Amino acid sequence: MINPDQLSPEQIQSIRTWAEEGLDLNAIQKRLHEDLNIKLTFMDTRFLLQDLDIRISQPEPEPEAEQPGELPGTMPPPASLLGKTQVTVDEITPPHALMAGKVLFKSGAQGAWDIDRTGRINWDATLGEPTADDLREFETELQSVIRSRMGAM
Repeated sequence: MINPDQLSPEQIQSIRTWAEEGLDLNAIQKRLHEDLNIKLTFMDTRFLLQDLDIRISQPEPEPEAEQPGELPGTMPPPASLLGKTQVTVDEITPPHALMAGKVLFKSGAQGAWDIDRTGRINWDATLGEPTADDLREFETELQSVIRSRMGAM
């Protein structure tokens, strides 16, 4: 295990650059060993990035091929047509989070959420602003999702 204080600013910048380039933890671990002569386990590499507050850049998803008959730029139906707020959980959890996902509110607003290692819920609006009712329903739905996930463990 390495303490971040033991790294030079140049070494930290190298790690930041690798993360910005989208290298995954395995690749960063390998580069630490090969380029900087720092041998760490996978978990120690993950903890180091967390201690340095470095997040791995996620590559932009490639646009999905449009289905025949779909209009370009159409959005999924708003949640108001579906009747309630929908919370989904991402299959891949970012290193800084315990759980992450997306939310589609009844009002049509959309966002991304995560629960960090301290248990805080972080939230970013991606489309529109949710109403107070939306946020209450989001909390209820998120609790339900967490309970179902905990039961599945």
